[in-house]
Parts: sequence; structure tokens; C-alpha cells
Amino acid sequence: GGQAMIKAGVMLLALHLAGAFSFREQGPAALFPYPTAAWDDTFFAALHNPSYLPGAPGPLLYSAYSRPYGLDDLHAGTFALLIPAGQAAALASWHRFGIPEYTEETFRMDAGVRACPWFAFGAGASLHRLSINAGGIDDDYSFSEWRASALVTPVDGISFSFLQENLVALASDRESTLRYPSWSAGITFSPARGIFLSWNYNRELEGHINTASLTAHLFRFLSVRAGYSRETSSMAAAMNVLCGNVGASYALRYHRYLGCTHTVAATLSMEALSFAPAR
Repeated sequence: GGQAMIKAGVMLLALHLAGAFSFREQGPAALFPYPTAAWDDTFFAALHNPSYLPGAPGPLLYSAYSRPYGLDDLHAGTFALLIPAGQAAALASWHRFGIPEYTEETFRMDAGVRACPWFAFGAGASLHRLSINAGGIDDDYSFSEWRASALVTPVDGISFSFLQENLVALASDRESTLRYPSWSAGITFSPARGIFLSWNYNRELEGHINTASLTAHLFRFLSVRAGYSRETSSMAAAMNVLCGNVGASYALRYHRYLGCTHTVAATLSMEALSFAPAR
């Protein structure tokens, strides 16, 4: 109907103006829908950064779902399987975002290695698929990309990380609009056990983004997180609850102009899950 056509038109306009995949669902713990490099020791926050994969507690299944900005028929979801092996780990994941008339799907394979106690690195590949079916247009477009990251912990309580996406686009200006070589650099500081302050700087097609966040592990089974992103006019808060081998997360994201996004996630681990509480 007419409403569906309007929604599809808005999505297509946003695609051409801001580049594809500018909304990348990261799950509740990550707070915002774009990847940031540096996070605390809560594994669920850093699924998008391959360097953090070796810190996983064990093999696990992870799924997340959200309604971006509360818009009708607009959905985003993630499903991931992680398998660690000693000082390395591999992650396979699927992500979806869109409305019936326009969808974006991403299939990812990532791997990370902890080379020594103070240095880890990772890399990954993605296959993206755009599907448009509106107003007589029925078309699919697929492309692949690569990413790489590094994590450095020079002293206990301080870590630096860098994440580079769309490596192919670094050498191809022709594809920079659709596959902009975005990157993120950040630092995490822990003034006390269970308390973490993080700052990340992102360079995206639309410009730069500064993101600040605070994490507090209140109990072995409960962690809370809050963050603010000035350039995107966004605030977010998340809660993570653990019970044995199962974890559940919820986040509320607020955008000054677009409204609220509710996100939920569930984790099933082969190993017992717990936080190191603040003290």
C-alpha cells in the first residue's frame, strides 16, 4: 500500500544519502547500533571486535532482537555461535535489518588470537546482501568485505583497541559510498575492580562520533551500563543478568529525534557465566 511505499522510499533515500548498513545491530550490551573498538571485560559488549573473542568464557550461542526507533515493520536481529580454542576463538554470526520492502542481511566469520597477555588481534570477513522489493523494483545486491582489529593492554586496568572495517574500500574510492572504510579507536580504564570507563572515536561516512560509557558489575549475576553519543544525539542504558549458564540482556536507546529503541538478547554458554563485582 501507500504507507509501505513511503517507508520503502525513506529507506532507499537513507541508503543513498548515508551509505548502506549504517545501522548495525550490536545487541543490548553494546549500547549503540554501530561498532566501537574498546570495551570492558563483559564479553557480550564486544562481539563486533574480533580482538576480544579470545576472552569469551566458553562456547556459546547468542541472539538479539530490536525494534529500531519503534517503527512499524522495522526489525533488527542477530544470531551468533562462538567457539574458543585455547588462546584463540572463532565466531560465526548472522545479522538482519529492514522492512519487508527493503532488507539488509550480513553473514560474518571472525577470528581472534591472544598472542601474549598484553596483545590480541583479530580479523573477519562478511558477506552482505541487500534486497529491495517495492514499487515494481525487485533486486538483490551482494558484496563482501574484510575487517581487522588489535587490542593492547600495557598495564592492568588500561586497554587500547583499534577496529578497521571495509578494508577493500581503503584502496577503492569508487566503492567508498556503499562500503565506506569506517574505523574506531578507543580506550578503556578500570579505576577499581568491576568499574570501567570507556571512550571511543568513530569515523563513519556521515562524520565522526564520540561515545562515552560507564560499566558497573554490581553483583556476580548483575551488570549495568550507560552511555552517551553526542554526535548522534543518543543515550542508552543496558542491564545484563546471569543465571548459571544463561544470560539475559535488555537495553533502552534514546535518540533525540527518532525516539526509543528496545533491544533484548539471550546467551546460552557451555560454561557458567559470572561478573567480577565492584568492590
